[in-house]
Amino acid sequence: MTSFIIQYERSDIMYKNMTWSQKQTLHPKIIRAETDCLPEEAGYDSGRFTALNRHLQSLIQRKIILSGSYCLGNEQSIFADNALGLTADGRPFEPDTPYEIQSITKAITAAAVLKLTEDGLLWLDQPVSEIISEFGKEPFCRITLLHLLTHTSGLSPFRGVFPEVSSDWETRADTADTKDGWIPAILQDGLYSPPGEQWVYSLAGYAVLGEIITRVSGVKAEDYIRNEILLPCDMTNAHWHCEKEHASRAFPPLRKEIPETANGLTATSRELAHFGQMLLNNGTYKGNRVIGRKTVEYLFINLVGSHVKDYCWGHPGWQVDYGAGMPILRQENDRQQLVSNGTVYHEGTGACMLMIDRKEHLTAVWFTPFADKEAWNIEAVKNTASVIWSGII
Repeated sequence: MTSFIIQYERSDIMYKNMTWSQKQTLHPKIIRAETDCLPEEAGYDSGRFTALNRHLQSLIQRKIILSGSYCLGNEQSIFADNALGLTADGRPFEPDTPYEIQSITKAITAAAVLKLTEDGLLWLDQPVSEIISEFGKEPFCRITLLHLLTHTSGLSPFRGVFPEVSSDWETRADTADTKDGWIPAILQDGLYSPPGEQWVYSLAGYAVLGEIITRVSGVKAEDYIRNEILLPCDMTNAHWHCEKEHASRAFPPLRKEIPETANGLTATSRELAHFGQMLLNNGTYKGNRVIGRKTVEYLFINLVGSHVKDYCWGHPGWQVDYGAGMPILRQENDRQQLVSNGTVYHEGTGACMLMIDRKEHLTAVWFTPFADKEAWNIEAVKNTASVIWSGII
């Protein structure tokens, strides 16, 4: 059972925009969970937590986010696990408050696909059609597992990615015989772009990966991921939205026949940090081998061609660096956050973030739920990363 050290301080100041000097007047109320070591023992300047807490508090008081939490660790130890603010129903947000990690689920699904690959059941360039017969016709027969992992399959874009595209495969699947109809519902949209030619963010592709996990493992994808990835990483309270006891959620789940492997997990910040620690530690968490060291490398190396560009959400054709399930940050392409070159990460809607920096031996998780669910905010996501990385000694 987690015990907390509660720091009670008060701040009644509210600003629409805050200067540096105004932020210095903030005194957030922080709830701190016990950690494995002191920050300085992990090579981190604990004094930077004051700046981080004030940064998050300023976002709360300006009504950009409802609350904030963060968990930081290296290969062996968690050295910060803090929270501030309130949940949507007015309760204190605590370090062990679970939340929907949304698309960060995809990184965990990718690890499961890689595990099946290292066990000899799959290969990354394998045509999806060899496992799912509906993909056997043109142009779908050219889609491989790697295309699905890297969002380069061209399958149905996630809603809102391209405003001019109206893709409604989820509604079609929900009104059909879902068990046998959801894959044809995806294919009915055709391809937005040829496989391997453009980065097209797709929920559908990761649902298909879940179906592949189910067919190849012989057990439901969610159960395979729980037993082979979550439990070995001590993510014992992480759960899927489709599970009966956790059926209530802010974002309604897809029908239970459709794998929730794109965005279906709920977890705490510390549990998600355990997953990051496993990857930092070359696939091992506290003596539990999850995936192999050479397998982990495929999350950290770019697997898409230099011609692949990102036009999603109005982006101007950014260069894409993507491993087998996670984007790779390149400083020459992303100067919006001061983090290490080669850091891998995944963001979840709403917003939450997982970052893994092998160069600095740091995994960072933070949750900054937007007050306006329809509005993305750079301060809550990328500015937070810059403040966190500023504490590395």
